[in-house]
Amino acid sequence: MENTQETRKWSNLRGQAVVTLSDGKKAGTCDDFYFDPATLQVYALRVKTGLFGHKLLLVTDIKGIGVDAITTANEERLRKESDDKRLSTLIPGQDLLSYRVMSASGTLLGTIGNVV
Repeated sequence: MENTQETRKWSNLRGQAVVTLSDGKKAGTCDDFYFDPATLQVYALRVKTGLFGHKLLLVTDIKGIGVDAITTANEERLRKESDDKRLSTLIPGQDLLSYRVMSASGTLLGTIGNVV
């Protein structure tokens, strides 16, 4: 995905369809994300693919994010979570959203409510 200055709120991405450009089919629904604290970037989206199934879509494999869907080249871009060894070092978005935010002087400012 090309790097743009446009930002999106997590609340607008969660639940959005993930569609493959190769055949135009819905591969799943965006369910969560994984944040890399070392780079301060989102590493991947967690895509719900069925009743109990989830796969990863690396941000580098995202072709576009529109109003109605997140697109990727093909279904092969969705990877098994068990195949990615980096996940143990990443923070799931659902956990990140409850983190406390403090000022440099130690004043509690609140919690992260919506990643932009």
